[in-house]
Amino acid sequence: MATPTPTRHRATGKLWHVAIAAAPARQRWLLSALARRRNLRELPSLLRGYYPEIEALYVGDGRDYLDERSRESRSGRINGPASIFLDDKLAFHLAMPADLLPELVGIVVDGRLSTPDGQGLNAQEAITRAGRVVVRPIGGRKGRGLLFIEQAPTGFRVNGQTVSVQQLEKAISDFDYHIMTLHVEQHSYAQEIFPDTLNTLRLLMMRDPTDGEPFLAAALHRFGTTTSVPVDNWSNGGIIGAVDLGKGVIGPGAINPEGGKLLWLSRHPETAAQIEGVRVPQWGRLVDTMLAAMRAVPMTRYVGWDVVQTPDGPRVIEGNNLPDLRGTQAQGGILRDPRVA
Repeated sequence: MATPTPTRHRATGKLWHVAIAAAPARQRWLLSALARRRNLRELPSLLRGYYPEIEALYVGDGRDYLDERSRESRSGRINGPASIFLDDKLAFHLAMPADLLPELVGIVVDGRLSTPDGQGLNAQEAITRAGRVVVRPIGGRKGRGLLFIEQAPTGFRVNGQTVSVQQLEKAISDFDYHIMTLHVEQHSYAQEIFPDTLNTLRLLMMRDPTDGEPFLAAALHRFGTTTSVPVDNWSNGGIIGAVDLGKGVIGPGAINPEGGKLLWLSRHPETAAQIEGVRVPQWGRLVDTMLAAMRAVPMTRYVGWDVVQTPDGPRVIEGNNLPDLRGTQAQGGILRDPRVA
């Protein structure tokens, strides 16, 4: 069989685009999924609203699970115009209570670093003064494009790799629309489990449809691995464990599956530190703080908060308008709770 040429690929892509645009709205997700994957063997799962590798994670009553078709095509619209505060990390910083956020060092626009009020900054001096910073694209997701930068004896370390001052300045000159924040120090319990990443909590919060009050729908703790470094994301090879909503106790961890099979762990496979049964310090205060934060941004209705517990209390890394639910629902379908449904 002849290998398809780039021209044929482009032509096929245009035909899919036309077909998707002409299809009824309820069929567009299915056609888009087929266009991206072009694998008819996946059609039975896609017809049920799932990608096969995600459907394989879920067990039990399918009615307990929010399917990917609904998540991708509908749940991203729950926050309406307020989604800008979650999709844009600079807008997020401006909207959220400042004492909950890592300090904003500067903004990179068109390769130039400046303070939030527009005063020019020298990157080398700013990072030296700060000690350790994080640079992230304002519209980034799933840990993509993050840089962890700190001073080193012969220059700087970027994601663990030593670079010269000139290399650092060149990297920043290639950025556009990024923010630079101070790095936050995680609590000792998370540091002991895996010290080479910032190990975050994902708190899924919603507003009760009857009274508008926010509530905690699900919680996970993520831990990095040598595969996921410099981030702790499950999709990058990190570990997740469900957190008991009342007690703040972490359950067994799960490794991102291969072939749809989850590997459950009571200890971290590289540090041997206990995961299952560990209690998140000051859990009640953390939850109350994040419920108050959601009340402080009343236009939001559905948020996946990424939070770090520090020795001084929680720090919010970001809020997600369209949170990935694979890790959450691998622990059980979220629609079991009538308020969530």
